Amino acid sequence: MKKKAYDIVLIDLNLPDSHGLETLKKILAVDESLPVVVLTGLNDQTLGILAVKEGAQDYLVKGEISGNLLARVISYSVERKKTEKMMKASLKEKEILLKEVPHRVKNNLQVISSLLNLQSRYIQNADDVMMFKESQNRIRTIATIHEKLYITDDFNHIDFADYIDRLATDLFNTYKIERKKIPSPALWTSMPV
Repeated sequence: MKKKAYDIVLIDLNLPDSHGLETLKKILAVDESLPVVVLTGLNDQTLGILAVKEGAQDYLVKGEISGNLLARVISYSVERKKTEKMMKASLKEKEILLKEVPHRVKNNLQVISSLLNLQSRYIQNADDVMMFKESQNRIRTIATIHEKLYITDDFNHIDFADYIDRLATDLFNTYKIERKKIPSPALWTSMPV
């Protein structure tokens, strides 16, 4: 059976075969982008307000409905749902693009580091080679901070201990330093400055 497309649904939640908000929930479960306008009795505006909180676009009180009011509510409800749908699609597109940014930054930093490494192979002067190594370390530091920021859920805090550990490991590897030559932190306070 082919699914019919509707522009809007007008429902009365107080019919003998209807079960209040459950009917609204069932309709929205089938198609949450479908605008629903609820018709309520004169003494049942509370149900209309609850229906709007549950996802209905609007409610109208029976006995107070004019042709102009009905036309305005229908037009508004349909346009609002179209706008919501466009905004959700736009937001999803932006989220995808934002997820791509960290990967591009990481790749660019890796390219810079690789270019510095390639160039340093052609340099004979030890001081110049050291300058290239220092530049690579700076790039790695930026990359490490950047990576920490984009994998965290809390942008106000990063795991500083992990960051320092990764940074120290990179430095040890770059300068070919043996870890056993570094005094333990407990001895640092007694060392002369």
